[in-house]
Amino acid sequence: MSEIIWWLLPFILAGSFLTALITTKFVIFNSKRANIVGTDKNKVGELVPEMGGIAVVAGTSLGILIAIALGFNFKIDIQVLLAAISTVVIMGILGIIDDLYSLKQKIKAPIPFIAAIPLSAVRAGPTRTVSLPFLDGINFGSFYPLVIVPLGVGGASNAFNMLAGLNGLEAGMGAIISLAIFIAAFMKGSFEAMIISLSLFSACIAFLIYNKFPAKVFPGDVGTYTIGGTIACAVIVGNLEFFGLVLFAPYFLEFLIKARNRFRGQNYGELKNGILHSPKKPESLTHYVMKLAPMSEGKVVAVFWIFEIALSTIALLFFVY
Repeated sequence: MSEIIWWLLPFILAGSFLTALITTKFVIFNSKRANIVGTDKNKVGELVPEMGGIAVVAGTSLGILIAIALGFNFKIDIQVLLAAISTVVIMGILGIIDDLYSLKQKIKAPIPFIAAIPLSAVRAGPTRTVSLPFLDGINFGSFYPLVIVPLGVGGASNAFNMLAGLNGLEAGMGAIISLAIFIAAFMKGSFEAMIISLSLFSACIAFLIYNKFPAKVFPGDVGTYTIGGTIACAVIVGNLEFFGLVLFAPYFLEFLIKARNRFRGQNYGELKNGILHSPKKPESLTHYVMKLAPMSEGKVVAVFWIFEIALSTIALLFFVY
């Protein structure tokens, strides 16, 4: 394992980062030319290139492909990695369709479940046990590939799409969560999960350079779907389901808040002199952060990052001990 870490992972890290960085620049330039831009709701009159999440798809995919190409001498489950990259690409294509045609919520919500098919196929084998704290694990049998895997991929994708819309929020949260999964997978010895999570982490960091406040590009649904779906892939492949659920705590809270408003709420705040204020009736977890104190968009996102870092640290300590 140590030889793989020192010789293979740096190539994955560099390849994913450079691919995502170059692709982000390409998307920014060409989106402006093609007029694929959107209004930044938290700023006045600013048009920003959209669909930057294509860079996350490209960077993550190449990172996994590098592992497949260079890791043939190691004991890596190529079938699992091919299924994961298929899920990433399918998720990206579905996100692009959503971005271009603005599908209705009742149509686009089930779409990510389609991308889970390759992963469900490889997880239909004998390994169907979910590890739980203080327990040996529960064998779900055929229920695991047929229900749990699609729910995991589809649910994570929709969750990331639900808590979004602020500069750097999606990419930053994706980077923090994927890094935590990488560490947990390393502790557990799941190299395939390490490859997937490291590829996503590197791609998110590269994209974040241009997506952080003030954003020069938006991820679009292609970005949110891909980040959420790839995290689910790493969690499922590494048998880290409970660990992943803990990391997704903010997204469960967002789901409950949005459900109370029948999923009609927005995440944007009320902009006054460059400062975001919460609406009188909060419709998102972002609004509750704004209620703590009026703050800039960058600070709102920083609160989420800090909370997720703390949550990841607690989860890792709990995971270790």
